Amino acid sequence: MSLQDSLIAVLIFCTQAFGEICLLWLNIAGCVYTFFPINRAAAGLMLPYLGWITLATALNYSIWQMNKPAIKED
Repeated sequence: MSLQDSLIAVLIFCTQAFGEICLLWLNIAGCVYTFFPINRAAAGLMLPYLGWITLATALNYSIWQMNKPAIKED
């Protein structure tokens, strides 16, 4: 496996990881929205988790963007 093939594999993995973490963020936000009318404390307890996933999403996106320029087409 060449270096370029390895970099392409990393880029594909980062793309899939970013998509997955975005879906996780949407699910957590949906839980907060659903929990709020039923039990505000439960919705409030989900907010730190949503914040943590927001930070993880931003870090994942930045790593994805930093790895993109490493792949150059011939």
